[in-house]
Amino acid sequence: MENLKYSDTELAEFKALIEGKIELAKIDLEGLRGSLSHKDNNGTDDTAHSFKMMEEGAATLSRE
Repeated sequence: MENLKYSDTELAEFKALIEGKIELAKIDLEGLRGSLSHKDNNGTDDTAHSFKMMEEGAATLSRE
């Protein structure tokens, strides 16, 4: 087997690619953490259908 060595230029290019991918992974990780912890919540939890049961029921009853 022949032992191949990468040039300094090639190593620098690999390093730049890897560091770029690490930065993208960090951004993705922060986004996923935010979605799991509801950090980016815009305050609409109380507008979910489970909170509007009385209004929804009244509207349905009036339609029937």
